[in-house]
Amino acid sequence: MEWRGETERGSVMADRTIRTVLTLDSSKFESGMQRAARAAQGLGASAKQVGDVTNSAMQRMAQSARDNRIEWMQVGGALTAVGAATTGLMTAVYATGIGYNQLRQSSLAALTTLTGSAEAAAAQMDRLDDFASNSPFARDVFIRAQQQMLGFGIEAQKVVPYLDAIQNAVAAAGGSNHDIAELARIFSHVSATAKITATDLREFGNRGVDAATLIGSQMGMTGAEIRESITAGTLDAQAALDALAAGMATTYEGAAEGVKDTFLGAVDRVKAAFRDLSSTIAEPLVGREGGGLLTGALNQLADFMRTIERLPAPVLQIGGALTGLAGLAATAAGGFMLLAPRIV
Repeated sequence: MEWRGETERGSVMADRTIRTVLTLDSSKFESGMQRAARAAQGLGASAKQVGDVTNSAMQRMAQSARDNRIEWMQVGGALTAVGAATTGLMTAVYATGIGYNQLRQSSLAALTTLTGSAEAAAAQMDRLDDFASNSPFARDVFIRAQQQMLGFGIEAQKVVPYLDAIQNAVAAAGGSNHDIAELARIFSHVSATAKITATDLREFGNRGVDAATLIGSQMGMTGAEIRESITAGTLDAQAALDALAAGMATTYEGAAEGVKDTFLGAVDRVKAAFRDLSSTIAEPLVGREGGGLLTGALNQLADFMRTIERLPAPVLQIGGALTGLAGLAATAAGGFMLLAPRIV
């Protein structure tokens, strides 16, 4: 759009008069509007064409579904089964990984308290990981056993050697993860009470370990002499545990390695590998060393709930009542909508 102007000068009189005439040229504006209209028409045509193509594709798909109903049902069933299996697998992966990482978090926190520093706790956990990664038994059993041993006063540097001796003894007796946990409990009890008794010997024996004979083999005594010493109360508990662990390690050396060649041992190794893989996959949600997206989200939820808790009691009570009523109303409305078609 442009403006053109011309000036006409009138006759000279006492006062000069100037007249201005403006002429509007709308040709360029109209040309621009026409181009815009053509562009809009073209866009509409393109959209219609795309819509026609989409409708045509949907019609062909619907026709294919009608003509090949059985094949579609077979493929749909297969895809549904694959999807369900995949979802179930990943649910198991995350459940296993989160559970194991949660155990590591709590164990590491406890180790930090027991060892006196985060660095010492991390170093102890690394030693246990190196040991447990080559064991046919479950790593979580060793984590709990380590925490129990340290909590009952067994020195940190003795924990892994004790557990190694225990696993070899259990493997030689054809035992299980439960037996490892029980033997670790007995070790912890003896350390905590600073006394080994005939009852402890019987508990060892119930799990396939002749503790008196094994202790005597390291002290140059017979099993009977060890029992007499225990009865007399002259056998030092810590010395007895060290001798027992050494005797188990010597007598049952390599027994745990042999478990890998059995079917149950192979199954346990697969479970251990699945657990470690799941732990890595779940790491962003719940970290093995602490933190994680779920941990942060739950802390934020807790903070929000604490903020709500600081509201006046009448506000909370009225809000709770209204929320309950809203839930009842929604339930009633949903039930009515489900029943209405049948009633009508």
